[in-house]
Amino acid sequence: KNFLTVISSKDKLAEIIGDDNDEIQISVKIGSCDDKDVPEDCSVVTATYSAGGKNLGTYGVIGPIRMDYHKVITVLENVGKALEGGKRQQVLLATKSPFGGFKFGFEFEKTLETQLRRLKTDYIDMYLLHAVNLRSWQQSALKFDLLTKLEKAREQGKIRYIGFSFHDSFDAFMTVLDGYTHWDFCQIQYNYFDVDYQAGEKGLLEAAKRGLGVIVMEPLRGGKLAAVPENVRAVLPDGSPVQAALDFVWDRPETSLLLSGMSNTQQLQENLRFADESRPNKLTEVDKAKFAQAREILQSAARVNCTRCEYCLPCPKSVKIPEVFALYNRSVMDADDAKKAYGKLKGNARSCVQCGKCETKCPQQLPIRRLLAEAHTALGGKG
Repeated sequence: KNFLTVISSKDKLAEIIGDDNDEIQISVKIGSCDDKDVPEDCSVVTATYSAGGKNLGTYGVIGPIRMDYHKVITVLENVGKALEGGKRQQVLLATKSPFGGFKFGFEFEKTLETQLRRLKTDYIDMYLLHAVNLRSWQQSALKFDLLTKLEKAREQGKIRYIGFSFHDSFDAFMTVLDGYTHWDFCQIQYNYFDVDYQAGEKGLLEAAKRGLGVIVMEPLRGGKLAAVPENVRAVLPDGSPVQAALDFVWDRPETSLLLSGMSNTQQLQENLRFADESRPNKLTEVDKAKFAQAREILQSAARVNCTRCEYCLPCPKSVKIPEVFALYNRSVMDADDAKKAYGKLKGNARSCVQCGKCETKCPQQLPIRRLLAEAHTALGGKG
């Protein structure tokens, strides 16, 4: 619990790993006995990297007290060597503005200055508004005129490219795209299962058409597409499920960059090989049909055969019936994500009064009232 509390707070994390002492190369903090800010069940190993006698930044590892310190320190030393010798100019540095939590707007400048200081750099290459949705866009980005602040920071040379990461509906995505004409890039979720989820394929195409670089996150849906059932694996194009899923994203010429999480050297080497073997427009029509079949198999495990025709709407109590069922089906692949989204859904099944009007209009003749109740329970609904 303490560990999760620390890593969920950017400020707390920065306090732990940050150090303005240019002389320190390796620092080891073991539990709260060494540092009151470090959780008692964790250790923090940090290192600084420099060039031309100037300390350029700090990086580190947080883990259990019984971690392999020798291995961790060796890794940090190797990373530091890789960044020495003026190599800051050879890398693209990206970080995010946690703007959704701003209460007044002045936090934008304060946060950016803190990031520049702690990264010990004069500029950030790619700066994102983090996890944009319609609510944060309207109540923070527009309310506090953050777009003007971003422009000013770019004019001052503190950032080079302006972008945003996104988590909401396609309609909300279009609102954000239309709301600012100088976006350089965006970051969206996209994979062969999520072609119609959030920004989806339509968002990928629209952003690219407008000249934005498109960074794709969750190409493996948090690893879930790396461990698909055998009946799905059997219909995917040749190769591993991981390579197939990454190829699906790389196949789109609109994809500028793919983000794939890796937890060991073997995965790194495999991903490098997959990238080398991939290219835009690699997939044949047969391959694309296989991905569609794989998607259908995954979706067939769905709990509700809802086609989202919306004939059941409007509901007298404003229950968003198709969205509830979509999240219920989504819970087959990702229960935590579905429950989180359901918790934020205005118009969930709690408001259903069992009137039955929706069932008289459903072309699939679904027992909607019963299924709404099941979905509400399965998705952790209250009441």
